[in-house]
Amino acid sequence: MTRNLIDTLGHLGSCTRPRIRMGLRYAFAAFVSLAIVQGAFAAQAPQFVNPGPGPTSSSPLYVGASNGSLPKVPVVSGKMFDRVTQIWIENTDFNVANTSSTFRNLAEQGILLEQYYALTHPSEPNYVAAIGGDFFGMADDALYNIPANPSARKLRAMIVRCDDREMILRDPSELGASITSWSWVMMTGLSRSVDLLEAKNISWASYQENMPTVGYLGFNFTQPNYLNISAPPYTYYVRKHNPHVVFNSVTSIPSRLAQIRNFNDFAADVNASTIPQWNFVTPNLVNDAHDTDIDFASDWLDYWLVPLLSNPAFNDNKTLIILTFDETDTYTVNNRIYTLLLGGVIPANLRGTSDTTYYTHYSTLSTVEANWGLGSLGRGDTNKTMSNVFEFVANVTGYRNLDVRGADIPLTNITGTIPGPLNPDLYIPFAAPNANATGAGGGPVFLGPGLNISVTPESLPKPVNLTEARQSVPASGYGNITGPGVPAPTGSGSTGNANGGVEVRAVVGAVLGAVIGVIAVLA
Repeated sequence: MTRNLIDTLGHLGSCTRPRIRMGLRYAFAAFVSLAIVQGAFAAQAPQFVNPGPGPTSSSPLYVGASNGSLPKVPVVSGKMFDRVTQIWIENTDFNVANTSSTFRNLAEQGILLEQYYALTHPSEPNYVAAIGGDFFGMADDALYNIPANPSARKLRAMIVRCDDREMILRDPSELGASITSWSWVMMTGLSRSVDLLEAKNISWASYQENMPTVGYLGFNFTQPNYLNISAPPYTYYVRKHNPHVVFNSVTSIPSRLAQIRNFNDFAADVNASTIPQWNFVTPNLVNDAHDTDIDFASDWLDYWLVPLLSNPAFNDNKTLIILTFDETDTYTVNNRIYTLLLGGVIPANLRGTSDTTYYTHYSTLSTVEANWGLGSLGRGDTNKTMSNVFEFVANVTGYRNLDVRGADIPLTNITGTIPGPLNPDLYIPFAAPNANATGAGGGPVFLGPGLNISVTPESLPKPVNLTEARQSVPASGYGNITGPGVPAPTGSGSTGNANGGVEVRAVVGAVLGAVIGVIAVLA
C-alpha cells in the first residue's frame, strides 16, 4: 500500500507547475535589505578573542562546565596511526584558505591534499556524510533525526492540485476502510562510523565548542556575546555542525550520547591523557569562519591547534590530525577544499609536501577503515571513485587507489538534485546499504539489528515531491527523541526551525533567483 501511495504522489507531482510568488518590488526590497544587513555586519566585523587561557584550560566563556574526564581505555593499534582527530572549518574556497599564513605554516608540518573535495552543499549534509557514508539527499541545514529503530509516520490528509484538478487524499482508516498500514516506512539499523569503531573497541568522541552540556540536542545555543559584552547574546553553537546527534542510534543510547562533549570536557580529557582514538572537533560559528572569515579562523587555530601540536597528550608519534573544511563558499565552482594532514605520524620526508590524489569526505571514512581493518558502511565509503585512502596510509595498508583526474573528477557542487529520504522535493525511503560491498578495511559491511537488506535502492519507488504535497520528510524534527535542549512537544508535528547559523549565501541566491525569475517573466 505504501508503494501505491508513493507511485500515486509521484504521478500527481509530475503535473504540478512551479509558480513565482514574489513580485519584483518585494524581491528587490528583500535584496536591498539583505545588502544593508551584510554591510552592517562587515562594518562591525568582530575581532578574535581568546575563549580562554588555552586549549587545555577550562573557560567560563564556554558556559558549559566540565563533566570530568573520560576513563582510560586500552589502545587498539592501527597499521599507521593509533589516533585520528578531524577538525572542521567552514565555507572557504581552496584559494582563499591558501592566502592564510597560518595555513601555509601548518602545511610545512604536514601534507597538503590538493585535490580534496566536499560532497555537496550546504554544510549539514557534508557533516552527516563524513560519519554516515551518505547525505541521504539532504540539501539544507534543517533539523533531522535519522532513525535507528523501526518507525512509521502516517501522512496527514492532503489536498493535491494537478493543473485544473484537485484531489483529496486521506488516511483510509478515517474512512472506515480495513487498510490501516498507509504510512511511510522508515529503515531500521542505519549505521555510521561509530558502529565500525565500537565493533573493534576503538574509543571515540565528538568535541563541540560552546555546546552547553554533554549530549546537548538543541537546534542551537545562544549565550552572552564574549566577543562584545555590550552586544546582544550570540548563537555560537549549532546542531547542524554536530553530525552524531543527527543519528537516533547515538542520541537514543546514553553511553553514546555521553561521548558528545564540549570544549571544557576536551581540556579535562587532554589533561588526563584520555583523548579517545577517533575524534571529531567543531569550533564555534565565529572560530570556524562561518560567521567571520579565514583570518579569524586562523587566529583561532593559532590559539587552539598550534600549541596542541606540541602536546604529547594530544599529538604523539601515532597521531593523525585532519584539518579540513566542510565546503567551498562559492557554489559555482567544484567543491575543492583545503585539507591538511598533520600530526606526529606524518613521516619526516613527507612534511611540507603535497598529494594530488583525488579525495572526498568519504576518504576520511575509508582511511580509518583501512588503518584498523574495519568493516564498512556499504555506502559512499565503498565507492571506489570517491573513497580513495590517504596515500601515505594506503602505501602501508596495501590499498590501491584509483587515479581520478581532470574530467573524471565528479561534480560535487550540486545540491538538491539527489533523491533521498532527507530530500522533501525528491523523497524516497531509506534503503539498506550494499551488503556485498568491500571497503578499504576488508571487513564486512555493518548490518544493524533489524535491518531489512531486501530494501535496496533498486527496489524503491520513484521519487515524489513532498513539498508540493505540503508534507515534510518522516525523519524531520526530533521525533520521539528527548534530552537536553529538546523542546517540549507541542502536538504540532516536527520541531526545530531555528535561525542560528543560517546560510546567508542561500538567502542571497534565493533573492537573486527570484529577481531574475520575475524579470524573465516580465520580459
